[in-house]
Amino acid sequence: MGGENDRIDRVIAAALRHLPVTVPIAWLAAPWLDVVGDVFLYFGTPQGVRIRKAVRTAIHKYPGCVLVAHSLGSVIVADILNQYMRKRRRGNREVSALVTFGSPLNFLGLSGGARMDHGFPFPWYDLFYPADRIHGRTPLNDKRFPGVISRPMARDQGFVPSHSSYWGSQVVSQLIYQLTVKGGPS
Repeated sequence: MGGENDRIDRVIAAALRHLPVTVPIAWLAAPWLDVVGDVFLYFGTPQGVRIRKAVRTAIHKYPGCVLVAHSLGSVIVADILNQYMRKRRRGNREVSALVTFGSPLNFLGLSGGARMDHGFPFPWYDLFYPADRIHGRTPLNDKRFPGVISRPMARDQGFVPSHSSYWGSQVVSQLIYQLTVKGGPS
């Protein structure tokens, strides 16, 4: 999977070198262009099909799992679970909880403009830093994503640090611990 993503990153880097702008502007644009490249990779190539298949395989291999997804991963997982819910009965318990953070779902939505008619039959927690521009300043829209429990996180360090610091957050790790070891948040 890394090969195609690396190729897209090289194309973006080459394009940035040819922009008639100063270094700080090119540096600020790079994360956004990388996100655009990743979105194209997921939605617009056969590699996106392979990504969805790999995630579905993992879900089936580990019934009752807690899915944890960051950034575009949250779009991929929500997409798969929404499709799964449309095809199967609502009470299926292959997933016990979903944790997303830094999610661009408010901007990107689900693939093909799909809608969520009802929430998942398990808890969905979405955590975000208000400065994280990939997520956006506001909670996930509960009309578009019913049942989501969207919580802002207190510490905020600016766009780039906030979007990349979730994995080291005690709030995130504590929630994942509570869901996987204790069976639910305290």
